[in-house]
Amino acid sequence: SCASLTFRRLPVPERKSCRFWLYQDRQQFDANVTPLAPDEFLVDIAVKFSDKTVLVIRQTQLNGTEGIRLDELDFKGQRLQALQVTHADFMPIQGYAYMQNTLLLTTDKGIMQFRLDTQAQKIFKQTGARVKHGDSLAIYQSGVAVLQERLVMAIVL
Repeated sequence: SCASLTFRRLPVPERKSCRFWLYQDRQQFDANVTPLAPDEFLVDIAVKFSDKTVLVIRQTQLNGTEGIRLDELDFKGQRLQALQVTHADFMPIQGYAYMQNTLLLTTDKGIMQFRLDTQAQKIFKQTGARVKHGDSLAIYQSGVAVLQERLVMAIVL
């Protein structure tokens, strides 16, 4: 089974709008992604997949303030949860590792685990000497791969 997510900007003159679709096993589903506020605009987008869910990550700007919108969907496009965060640790959005309901991202203090359902945060302090804010992460075997400018390393959490 394979899933993919596509989106396209709709030609709506008064408003910048996007529509999202999720494709799985030759079927198309409307992806129930939270709409942006009327004056909010899209800065960047990233999509991450787990074995049962997809996470749409959008960096947006509203009235000069940047924020991150997180929409977790099942493979039929139904929104499981949606939230907004504004903390600088969540930028840039391209380097997250994702497992269902959980994000891993890098900070200058170490790898941060962020639970989508409770918004609980946990820093793995033992990783602080190995990672820095902005490093990219990917799920790898029983841990994560850290991708830096000139180095790739595996860390077991």
